[in-house]
Amino acid sequence: MNTQVVLLAAGQSSRFKGIKQLASVEGKALINATLYNYLTEGELIYGINKLNVVLGANAEKIRPILPSNVEISTAVDWQQGMGSSISFAISQLTTDVSHIMIALADQIALKTQDIRLLLNKSADVPDKIVAAYYYDDVGAPAIFPRQYFAELENLVGDKGAKVVLQRHRDNLVQVSIPSAAVDIDTVDDLDSWLTRKR
Repeated sequence: MNTQVVLLAAGQSSRFKGIKQLASVEGKALINATLYNYLTEGELIYGINKLNVVLGANAEKIRPILPSNVEISTAVDWQQGMGSSISFAISQLTTDVSHIMIALADQIALKTQDIRLLLNKSADVPDKIVAAYYYDDVGAPAIFPRQYFAELENLVGDKGAKVVLQRHRDNLVQVSIPSAAVDIDTVDDLDSWLTRKR
């Protein structure tokens, strides 16, 4: 298996009233606090061959603070929404990539063990989609085998990968990851999460 992570960080975060990706989380930028859960001792965790951070809004401010061992790309049509950013990321994949994990830069509560659970399950059932289960539904992070790349590349606008998950529930394995329910949309969301952690 050759699994690449696409970490989506292209949005303008208009509800956050600032550059969400750069918000301070325990001394780190939010995007790095999330990103470091895909690393161990500075290296990509076992099972991830490559990690691509997809930027858009404020790319010139975010790019310099990212670690050097991740790839960085800027979605050309990021203003159109998440679907367009996913489509761009899929179009950049090399032919040797067998699986893609789509993840969100604002899922701050995820831990390395959560990512490993998804990777291990995908290794067990490589022909199936593997997705996090929370709030009685499935969502990101989610791992898609190559046979779904074309559908992902055809996404447009703000329709994310969830439409592909829903279309193929008969070939989907869900992994309970309650922490995936936490994503940061507003400053209040971040303050609430930081307060709960203390």
